[in-house]
Amino acid sequence: MLPGALAGATERGDYLSERFAGHAFPAELTRVINRRTEGNPLFMVSLVEDFVARGLSVIRDGRWELHAVLEEVEVGVPENLREMIERRVRQLGEDERQVLAAGSVAGMEFSAASVAAALQRAPAKVEESCDELAHRYLFIRSLGAGEWPDGTVASRYRFVHALHRNALYQGISPARRRELHQSIGEREEVAYGDRARDIAAELAAHFEQAGADRRAVRHLAEAADTATRRNANSEAAGYVGRALDLVERLPEAERVAGRLALLEQLGQVRRAMGDVRATVEGFEALARYAREQGRADVEARALLELGGALSWIDRDRSLAAVEQALVLAPGLPDEALRAHVRGFVGCQRILLCGWRDEDAEACRLAIDAVRRAGERRLLSLHVGRYAHLRSYQADYRAACRTAEEGLRLALEVSDAYHYMTCQFHRAWALLHLGEWQELRGVLRDGLQMAERNGHRLWARGFRFQTAWLLTHVGNFASARALCEQERSPGAEIQMDQLLGSIVLGFGHLGSKRHAAALRAFQEVTAQSTLMRSILLMPLRLGLGQYWLARKQFVRAREQMQELCRLAATSGERTYLALGRQALAEAALAQRNLPAAERELSEALHAVDGYDVPLAEWRVCATAARVELVRGHRVKADACWTRSAAVLDRLAASLKDDADLHRSFLAQPAVQMVRRHGRPAARRLKVARRALR
Repeated sequence: MLPGALAGATERGDYLSERFAGHAFPAELTRVINRRTEGNPLFMVSLVEDFVARGLSVIRDGRWELHAVLEEVEVGVPENLREMIERRVRQLGEDERQVLAAGSVAGMEFSAASVAAALQRAPAKVEESCDELAHRYLFIRSLGAGEWPDGTVASRYRFVHALHRNALYQGISPARRRELHQSIGEREEVAYGDRARDIAAELAAHFEQAGADRRAVRHLAEAADTATRRNANSEAAGYVGRALDLVERLPEAERVAGRLALLEQLGQVRRAMGDVRATVEGFEALARYAREQGRADVEARALLELGGALSWIDRDRSLAAVEQALVLAPGLPDEALRAHVRGFVGCQRILLCGWRDEDAEACRLAIDAVRRAGERRLLSLHVGRYAHLRSYQADYRAACRTAEEGLRLALEVSDAYHYMTCQFHRAWALLHLGEWQELRGVLRDGLQMAERNGHRLWARGFRFQTAWLLTHVGNFASARALCEQERSPGAEIQMDQLLGSIVLGFGHLGSKRHAAALRAFQEVTAQSTLMRSILLMPLRLGLGQYWLARKQFVRAREQMQELCRLAATSGERTYLALGRQALAEAALAQRNLPAAERELSEALHAVDGYDVPLAEWRVCATAARVELVRGHRVKADACWTRSAAVLDRLAASLKDDADLHRSFLAQPAVQMVRRHGRPAARRLKVARRALR
């Protein structure tokens, strides 16, 4: 194969396919080879043949497989290339060899100022040597001048090939390597000063290789924090893992404090990634270690985080963890932390067990306490969770305002998990508020954040909320498809999937696929250890509507009465009104007009004075039908007009999407209301004029 064709083949991955027919190499291997050789055909062939010779690739079951981690391919230099590079290096002067060696320690790209510090030379002398090498295209090329935060200006250079740099680096003795790393790390740390976190990963690598463990741990933690801010959670976890290895070498007091902080940081990184099992294991380890070290404050925080992670997969274990933290609360050192524990436990009890006023009050008091203490990260957590409690009380606008504050705080403290939590709770409120244009923007933003962080659970949650919106606009087929694509046969059921099953049930109901709807709802009832209390309301509503559709009125009433009981506990007026409206429909179907009137009176009382459009238009439509049966045309017209006005508002929130707008208006129930609503409004107008 010609050199040009070889390079192109390697870039496409064809070279490996031709050299190792039917191989099972990871896709990343091609990128590693390209990065190492930068397309040089000779280097490519040498590198590939070298990892065959070193046994890094083997034939297993008739196929070539990589028998090593990619890092081994990344750093190794083939013997023939190493010898060739060393011959070229020996032809240089002593000063040039030293400059290149120090440069290889500084990095693939380096500043003359770093090399000067390592060699204890004037930067100008180093630049002179580097410029000469770059001019002759020997090993490095010039990148122009660069400036450090302390004002140091020096030329920058880059090795032409990673293999050149690796060969030079491997030619330095271990002791000398440590000295160079130490000198370069110290100089760059001083140069960056307060901005050292900008190059924390590079500084950590230098001090790690220099054996300066304390500094390496500090910079690795900062590198992890910086990576987290970029949503690069896997990278952040790698930094923390390295720091945990190094912290074991520190003196006992520093080792304990460092390990506690790093375990907490690692747990938060895994939480942002959505790796629930690893998050649980991490916070269990932190709680256990904190207990061993007599650090009740850290143990309590770890137990709360553990409870939060477990709520995705096991309600009972989640409650046990937070209740254990509550036992520790009286002995904690400050009021803000005690309030944090009480508030977190209160919210968790509501989420997993149901509404209690005293638990909601503990959440509110926690916000006040952590706000006074200036604990911005804890404030971000509590404000975001409290937004959801506002929805329990159907105060959706307050829920949106609270969630928006939580979003600002989450951005301030760079906590992606809190950000996604706030967007989910904000979306819930906007859905029920009928602000569907804003809702779609929130769902897009939340999904993008979840995907950037690799948090598949939150990503699914945002998709399920999108599907829920589709059921309200009458696009049942798309809602079903969106829910079903998120379901993995045989996979472990997690909390977020319960919402998906409920929405799927509504999608089937809207399509009159009654048996499928019941199966979807029953999937949820079978997962009692995962159930969030607020999900019980749409679940009971769905089951009640199913039994109504099947004309099983006794069973329908059972579900709707339980829905009303649940909703009344916290004052959730959307579901309270929908429950009463469904009970009225059941009574009408059985020609029990007095019962229908009683239920509608309760339903109208639930919606009057509250912004609950999803319930209001349905309640008023049913009330209009009852008034017609009673022969009260004027009252019926008022109800039709009110219902149509709410529908107009909902439709207006969809006008930017023609398909959704058309689907919403095409629903039979919506058409019926609008068909009656227009003439009813005209009759009311005429009647009012006659009264003047």
